[in-house]
Amino acid sequence: MTDEVKITDDGDFVNDEGQSVPHMIGRLFTDTWCFGILLADGTKIAVRGLAGEMCSFGGESWLDVSLMDREEASALWGDECIAATCDRNVASIRTSHIIAVFELCTS
Repeated sequence: MTDEVKITDDGDFVNDEGQSVPHMIGRLFTDTWCFGILLADGTKIAVRGLAGEMCSFGGESWLDVSLMDREEASALWGDECIAATCDRNVASIRTSHIIAVFELCTS
């Protein structure tokens, strides 16, 4: 997948090559919201959205995300998740470890 994700007139997500992107990945790329990311080892991460573009390093793809603050994340998901504990809220996640992306709350 490339770094650019766009929303079509039909509301579908596509990359800059016109290939379909899974709905929640598209949302993560284009929206600021309360998202949960589940990693293959069971780790849960509470995020607001992307903090930068997807990049490649050492042959692996990485996403920089904006973590939700601890208080807000705990209210939505309990204390068993990774969230920001200070004003430095950016984390890098290796995409090969992500098994699910989902919304933590509704509007």
